[in-house]
Amino acid sequence: MYRQTLTWPFRPTPLIAVTAFVLVAFAFTAFASLNFWVGVLVVAMGSAVWYAVLGGLSLYARKMLTQAAQGLFDERMDSETEINPFGSGSGLLMGIAHLAAFVIFYYSGPEPGPVLLLPALLFPLFWTGIVLDDAPFRYLQPAMAARLVGGLGIYFPVAVLLISGSFGWMHYALQYASDFLNLLGSAFAFLFANLFYGILLYHRRHELDLQTMKSPEQTLAAEIEAEQKRIDRIFHDIHTHMNAGSYADAIRLVEATVAEDPVNQDPLMHERLKDYQNERLLLEHAVRYLGRLMSRGENRKAWALMKECVDRDERFRPPGGETLLKLTKSAAREDAGIVNALLADFANAYPDSPLIPDAHFRRARVCLELLRDTATGTELLKRIARDYPAFAASEPFQRYQARLKSA
Repeated sequence: MYRQTLTWPFRPTPLIAVTAFVLVAFAFTAFASLNFWVGVLVVAMGSAVWYAVLGGLSLYARKMLTQAAQGLFDERMDSETEINPFGSGSGLLMGIAHLAAFVIFYYSGPEPGPVLLLPALLFPLFWTGIVLDDAPFRYLQPAMAARLVGGLGIYFPVAVLLISGSFGWMHYALQYASDFLNLLGSAFAFLFANLFYGILLYHRRHELDLQTMKSPEQTLAAEIEAEQKRIDRIFHDIHTHMNAGSYADAIRLVEATVAEDPVNQDPLMHERLKDYQNERLLLEHAVRYLGRLMSRGENRKAWALMKECVDRDERFRPPGGETLLKLTKSAAREDAGIVNALLADFANAYPDSPLIPDAHFRRARVCLELLRDTATGTELLKRIARDYPAFAASEPFQRYQARLKSA
């Protein structure tokens, strides 16, 4: 997801900004090293040039940071080539940030010490206010500071390392180690640090309550909304068919919709049909939905659907007796009463089924083992022995009878 961002600092615009910074910094620091007054002259007379190169580099760093923080990893940057700090109020604020870093390192000297700890901890707050809101002191307010630091959580030291570390390297290099490689490395480190800080902000977007332009949550919400609109249009057509008395066309439309993706569409369609409040359409779809669940081996889900439909209409049954028997085997112990009721009606629901003795046997076991209804269970076993001698001669039936006698 983030891999493509690694190329951002090597696009033409940032490369131009880095080149300008390195050339100016290398030349100016070389002059400044001649003596104190030349150094003063370089800083004073060259302030506009410093502002141009540092501002341009910083404006592009900000573009990368905000692009990443908003989740726009695959989108084009707006006004990518516009990094002129003289036409931007943000450039002035960034210039102040660089001036502050320069002054801090000027007075701390070439040997970093504990005096830099507090500025290092505060600088990410100062910089975040600039790049996100053009408000340098926004996150230095106690409440906002607590929100940012708390939102970053254990990653706050990473933010300190990225922002304070990159600023520190750049201004240390400018004042105390201004060789070509140091200047070049610090410039790219500054760009990458801002990029990675933007990614970090995006990663912690929930904790920071950060507004993004694109995220998995927003993509999912958009997909759900689009799907909702599509289903709304389908139900408008279903309603039209029902009003015209064309029930067959309505169910065909339901099935055509589900056929696109049965695993996901069946449960969605079932829920929408419950809201549609047409029991006939709901149960007709449920029969087909139940069959698809069984064919995928999702017997527990099918049993849950079966119970829900029987609760709506006690006459609801799957189209085949074999399916009903399989379903009852997925029932929990607490569903014994429902299983008993369904199997008691098996012969009426499936009068031509060869599985009627299986249903009686299954019901007898439920009555004896789960419902403690010895009278009904015993009577069912006698009926099987009398009316279905072939089944009564089978090994499972004989073994069960023998177990009852020995108990």
